[in-house]
Amino acid sequence: MSRTRRRRSADPSAARPGPRPGAVEALEPRQLLTGGPPPYLSYFHPQVVPRTVLYGPAAPTPLHPVQIASTAALNSLNNSGKFIQGTDTLGDQYTIVVNGPGYAVVTPTNPSEGVLDSNIDTIQLVGTDPNRTTVVGQVSPSPRVVSSGVVTFNHLTDLSGVKSIVLDGFSLAEPATVTSSASPAIYLAQGVGYLEFRDIQAPIDLAAGTPPIDIVIGDPSSPLKVAPTIHLQDIQNTVFNSATTVNPNGVPQTVPTVNLIVNGQIQDLNIEAAAASPQTFFDQAAFPVVGTTGRTAIRATAINHLEVAGTARNTTVSRSATPFVGSFSGLSHLNSATFGGTADALGLDVSRGKIGHLYFARGLGSTNGIINSPADYGQSAATAGYPSFGLYGGLISAGSIGALGVGQSSTIRQTSQDPNLIQSTGNGTTHYFVRPGNALTSAVVASAGSIGKTQIAGNLQNSEIKAGFDYPSYVLGLNGTRGPSKIGPYRQVGDLVNSDVSATYRAGPTKHYGSPSSVAGPGKITGSTTGGAFVSGQTTPLGNTGAGFFARIKRGRLPSA
Repeated sequence: MSRTRRRRSADPSAARPGPRPGAVEALEPRQLLTGGPPPYLSYFHPQVVPRTVLYGPAAPTPLHPVQIASTAALNSLNNSGKFIQGTDTLGDQYTIVVNGPGYAVVTPTNPSEGVLDSNIDTIQLVGTDPNRTTVVGQVSPSPRVVSSGVVTFNHLTDLSGVKSIVLDGFSLAEPATVTSSASPAIYLAQGVGYLEFRDIQAPIDLAAGTPPIDIVIGDPSSPLKVAPTIHLQDIQNTVFNSATTVNPNGVPQTVPTVNLIVNGQIQDLNIEAAAASPQTFFDQAAFPVVGTTGRTAIRATAINHLEVAGTARNTTVSRSATPFVGSFSGLSHLNSATFGGTADALGLDVSRGKIGHLYFARGLGSTNGIINSPADYGQSAATAGYPSFGLYGGLISAGSIGALGVGQSSTIRQTSQDPNLIQSTGNGTTHYFVRPGNALTSAVVASAGSIGKTQIAGNLQNSEIKAGFDYPSYVLGLNGTRGPSKIGPYRQVGDLVNSDVSATYRAGPTKHYGSPSSVAGPGKITGSTTGGAFVSGQTTPLGNTGAGFFARIKRGRLPSA
């Protein structure tokens, strides 16, 4: 029998003890069942207390409109802030955004409603910075009715200065309901770098005593630090009397009804047109051009650039409220001025300052009402211009003029003297020969000094171009012809009809150019014309007669009658 070689463990506890004789094994205690229940055990379900609903006011929590959750959108529901949104009476929607320091406050014409759903009475800018604040306005046409997509406002004010204001689609006009007694106005006390809005609608009713519209930029007590740039689509300046069915014609409006006042220098002034509001064919007879076109007065110390793309009618540019009254009534300088349409009853008062470049694309002085040929028969008397009533078609007064360019305001159509050639293009048709009409009509261009390069396409009718003539002295009753001057080079395609071009030349007591009493001073004209000089007995706005070129020294083809 073999024996195992496995050794016993050295751990004494590993030895299996044997039962002890006579000992009874003790039982394991069961305290879990014999003791009371522990605190974390539950043997019963307590009674469920029913929930009660309290009836009373809810806690004050903000109510968000449907689909509006952002803070920026909620702020747009107010009439003040950096973002303002509203709707006018036709449903045109507009927004005004202020970038940079400050905010805007919009007051509607019906402020008691509490919402911006009517026309705008006042746009007030508060806390702006002249170097950082920009204001932008946008208009969306009404989605429910056919509208012009234009929102009118009555006032725009700012007292701290603003860098730029661009209100695209906003029109300065008289709303249907006005809550304030003041006239429509823009008042920017500390100036603006750039100002642009759609237009100015000025229906001035004499029967209702409608006050003029004033746009004031800058405070006279503190000169402007920045020359503003102003862009407008047009100025609709209409003066009428609602108590009459037809307004009188031939009586001009001489009291300004639209005043653009800048207490400082203007950098750039751009206007599409300045005239009365356009009338339909049926209403034109009740609103004649001369009788209902209000005067637009532009006032500043100086203007760097002036541009009118269309018509400038009954418009004056000066420094004082009344132009052409003395040496201090005009601008200190006008670097350039361009007029794209026919300028009629236009006054540029630069006194003894300099006009750098002056250009009239469609002439100075309207020919409407002045019959040049039978082809012009049939014109309405209501569309007649200022020269047809013996009034100024234009008056330019300056210390000197660097360059002058004038285009034709009308076209003359002529037929052949041979009856066989009148219908040369076919039976029933008339063949016209076209040549330039008038360039200056009842107009005066006066310079106390010289006039530089001059180019004219058209005739001069009852007009004068005078160098060496101080117009402020002439207004005071003195003789305006004083210092030496010259004109040239002068180029003209057209005739001189009862018109004169002179350099330091006095017509004499008879006021007839070329008379024995005339005096030729130190003046010189250099240039030529393709036409001739014709006298029919009519006078110029200065009361002179005669036709031709007059100076002590003349070089070129410069005829005289």
